[in-house]
Amino acid sequence: MDSLDSSDSLRLPLWVLGLVVFLVPIAVFLPSASVDFVLDDQAQVTENAAVRELDPGKIFGQGYWANVSESGRNFGRGGDLYRPLTTLSIAFSYQLFETAPRGYHLENILYHALTALLVLALLLRWGFAPLAAFFIALLFGVAPIHIEAVASVILRNELLAAIFSVVFLLCLTSQKRFYLWICAPLSLLAALLAKESSIALPFLALLADWVFVRPAHGWKNRLAVYGLMALACGGYLGLRGLALGQLVLTDPEIVYFGEKSTVIVWLTMARFGIERYLSGALFGAPLVFDYSPKSFPDASPVDPWAWICLAFWVLLAVSALVFAIKRRSPWSFGVLFFFFAIGPTANLITRIGVLGSTRLMYLPYLGIAIAATLAGAALARRLAPRKTTPVLVAAGLATLFALTVQTESRLRPWRDPYYLYADIVANAPENTMARINLANREVEFALELRSPPEDHPPRSRREWVEGAFDNYAAGLRAYPRHYQFVVTNLLYTALHTHREEDLVALFDAGVRSAYPQAQVKDLPQGVWRDHAPLTEADHARLVAWAESLGFLAQHPSEDRVVYHVSRALPDFLRYKSYARAVRVAHRQGNTAEVSVLVQESAGALTGARNKITELGNSGDRILVTAAQSLQRNLQFSQKQIRDPSIEREP
Repeated sequence: MDSLDSSDSLRLPLWVLGLVVFLVPIAVFLPSASVDFVLDDQAQVTENAAVRELDPGKIFGQGYWANVSESGRNFGRGGDLYRPLTTLSIAFSYQLFETAPRGYHLENILYHALTALLVLALLLRWGFAPLAAFFIALLFGVAPIHIEAVASVILRNELLAAIFSVVFLLCLTSQKRFYLWICAPLSLLAALLAKESSIALPFLALLADWVFVRPAHGWKNRLAVYGLMALACGGYLGLRGLALGQLVLTDPEIVYFGEKSTVIVWLTMARFGIERYLSGALFGAPLVFDYSPKSFPDASPVDPWAWICLAFWVLLAVSALVFAIKRRSPWSFGVLFFFFAIGPTANLITRIGVLGSTRLMYLPYLGIAIAATLAGAALARRLAPRKTTPVLVAAGLATLFALTVQTESRLRPWRDPYYLYADIVANAPENTMARINLANREVEFALELRSPPEDHPPRSRREWVEGAFDNYAAGLRAYPRHYQFVVTNLLYTALHTHREEDLVALFDAGVRSAYPQAQVKDLPQGVWRDHAPLTEADHARLVAWAESLGFLAQHPSEDRVVYHVSRALPDFLRYKSYARAVRVAHRQGNTAEVSVLVQESAGALTGARNKITELGNSGDRILVTAAQSLQRNLQFSQKQIRDPSIEREP
């Protein structure tokens, strides 16, 4: 597994290799230039005051999310991040492109191509044979696991951090003090200001020094360089502390694993590393572009597969460490590079706000590419010792072609945010973020605020609205408290699909999740499945439940809307239950029962009208719209009572 074997060298000028390494990633990822703003792009680009105003004070003096105006995205200080260089980059781009996504995406593609070129230069400086360096750099450039980092505008934090990280490591290969004492610490600081996970760079530097660089003037003279690294890290932590008031995530509601035991965390991450990171890196599948809570199940302490995965990682790390110490093996360097680079985001040392993501593999993937390439080369030498170079070239070209095809294939869902969110839902059905974003898109199609993709099969407005509510419901069942972000659209879709009963259940679960200390009354059980009208007792329990939400009236506007709509629902649902009971009696041919139910429904109708009128007189635009929808649905229930043969609203 020797990276220095000159027998595998390419007889091409280095500038040709560099040009190929730079242009191929551009060609492969160029389709992402037509991607719209996706995921958190919209918030960080168009709703970020620091970006719009190019205000250095806001950029460097506040957190990553502190200047985002959209409700629900402005995290508290205990849950914010500090990435001012990324925000500054986006702010400069905003001055050029404003809200046109193409310019931002073209920049990301160029950043990615530049990273691949720098990787080639770094590998050559470390002493890799040109063939090995060329292949690893191309592998890095076309890998499908990089799609998320390249195709999402704000994920250029990964690209910028990687660029400055590679420049930092390049500077350390020089013997000139200018590069070692000035450029290297500044590059390290820039990488940290782009993304905090760059804190692993000093460890990567130590690893590279041991395996490749082997300082010419001895380790004692190298201590000054490491002292400057510590100074750069300290400077970053000082700026972060001043801006955020803390160094790590302190909000337990933001940390992904919360207060779960260390055993569960390590076992879950071991499985995730095998099933998502390693598989995605080596084969380009499966690639899920977001892992919201419940998208990947927690491992159980009695799960044998999780323990096997953990044992694999431990064995791999220990063997690589032994090979690095005893033989200074480039293969072991690749393995340890991966472990060190992924370490800050692996939830093992410190817990972060996400389980994992393909974007977090951007720089760590270089370690996998190095280890996999050198292992493959060693296997080729063993199987075909006389034709090693042709075998390596053929295998390399086949691998690059397969990964390029996979990248092109997995880029297709990014052509429209609707397809992207649908792709995430298909791969992770319980992904709340994707469900909600997909539903938001479907609402926009239903209201004709945006046109559906041209190649999408035609759908009626009703079908878009029904699909949207199903996605909201599925997403909120997995993460109930997110109702606060979608109250308006949730009301629209629920009331336009006559799903008021489901709306009550979603409100109940959401409020209990968001306010666990609140004394929320219990809902009556099973009443929506009965064929009889809502009883007085069950109606009283519904009213008591709605009134117990009164504390929401003092909270943000979304919660106030939930409270006031909930107060109108018990009387409406009681009348709706009469309409349902009338239809059942009509189907059974029980005309006497129909007559009794019609007479009894009059009182429920009066109560429902009064509550809806009270809601409509609130003066709040959202509540007035909800009242209009409830009034329309009430009129439809009246039609059903007058003509029980009507089953569905036209």
